[in-house]
Amino acid sequence: MWSLGCIFSEIASNKPLFPGECEISQLFKIFEIVGTPNIKSWPGVDSFPHYKAVFPQWPVNLKKLEETSCLTGNGLDVLREILRYPPERRLTAKGALSHRYFLQNGFTQNRPSVTDLMKDIRAQNRTPPLLNNHQEKSIF
Repeated sequence: MWSLGCIFSEIASNKPLFPGECEISQLFKIFEIVGTPNIKSWPGVDSFPHYKAVFPQWPVNLKKLEETSCLTGNGLDVLREILRYPPERRLTAKGALSHRYFLQNGFTQNRPSVTDLMKDIRAQNRTPPLLNNHQEKSIF
């Protein structure tokens, strides 16, 4: 879901949400916007092997999230709900589709079911491949 949130933001803004140049730069870009995780925002994070209490302690910056993502209102809200610490508090895919942002914009109407999508994929896999220019075409 975190990755989906990053892609959602990039589609809206036409630029990466966290444009880090290396691993630590990437991490600090995340912390500057979503806040540096701590035991209050993510109980147990201090037991992770790479957790560093010496990391700069940035608070959540919703203004920067809005500016960077170019999302407002319900779009910003759904992004904020997806980019949460800890992962189990993040909006699920089903929850995201039920969010008012997608409901108000009609994204959930007339969408195919997973069953329909699987039927289409199976049907496409049974379709004979297109002939290339070097193969003769049969009229029968």
